[in-house]
Amino acid sequence: HSGTGRNAEDFAARVRASFENVTAAFSPAGENHCVLINDRYWGDQGAVVNGFTMQELVTNWVQGREPARQIAAP
Repeated sequence: HSGTGRNAEDFAARVRASFENVTAAFSPAGENHCVLINDRYWGDQGAVVNGFTMQELVTNWVQGREPARQIAAP
């Protein structure tokens, strides 16, 4: 659990920073830890980060296309 207030902000900043060297990422601003099995994130009507759904980004990653990573702004 990330805590509240400043602890949560620090945790979120560390999580965003941890994505710097990965080739694919989908990180919506939310608290759900069941992204892959939850239609709220995976389906066509799922969460959108910078105009892209998780489904679009995974498809791009598998097919070697860009973008394959989107991270929600703080």
